[in-house]
Amino acid sequence: MRLYRVGLFTDVYFPNPNGVTTSVYLLLRELRRMGHEAWVIAPAHPEAPEKEEGVVRVPSVAYPFYEGQQIALPSARYLPREFELVHTHTPLTLGVWGLRIARSKNLPHVSTFHTHYEKYAHYVPGLAFLDKYTGIVPRLAKASTTGWRWSSPPRSP
Repeated sequence: MRLYRVGLFTDVYFPNPNGVTTSVYLLLRELRRMGHEAWVIAPAHPEAPEKEEGVVRVPSVAYPFYEGQQIALPSARYLPREFELVHTHTPLTLGVWGLRIARSKNLPHVSTFHTHYEKYAHYVPGLAFLDKYTGIVPRLAKASTTGWRWSSPPRSP
């Protein structure tokens, strides 16, 4: 079996315990167990351990509408780019950067969609009101799933 260097891009990771974090962690663990060189690219978090095996933290700021959540401020200076496959777990900040890396290097890219944003709009101040008149949330959700695809066909080992 050919082993790959895989970048897992996510806007949420430990110490935030949630379904996305758990999914990304389990994928990282299993890819590494199989011998792949897998890395999670996630926002820096003040409560995260200083050293985490397989995790690269990028600078971030506190998200003002969701306590304990960080917003990544990605920069090419902080992001590793030497992947053979990119897997994004978010349509937001780090997902966009993962997609940019995949496209710029013509790498295979897969995206998984873990959250139905249209069902959570009411948690973000002002978003539900804006969505009521514009329908923006379903359009963003659709764009993030239909607009994201393999940057190139998967390569045979």
